[in-house]
Amino acid sequence: MLRDFAALNKIETVPYLVRISKGIDWKPWRLIDKKDEELTEQDLLLLDTIAELSIKADDHMNEIWDMYESNHELRVPAEIIMKG
Repeated sequence: MLRDFAALNKIETVPYLVRISKGIDWKPWRLIDKKDEELTEQDLLLLDTIAELSIKADDHMNEIWDMYESNHELRVPAEIIMKG
């Protein structure tokens, strides 16, 4: 879901096989690296919010863009972004 949310913001993450072959780790992106039981109530609320916005993304693009830009937990770390 976090990768899909990033994609809605025109951010493409490194594909799985490229990530593995280059030894790129998800750890810098805290929310994607955590197991469900490690997420806080605040984390879960944030994830629920982006899920709701993403269901009807065409109706919520401004909110999606604003949320992505204003919340560092949602932004993809530079080392995970697919370069050209």
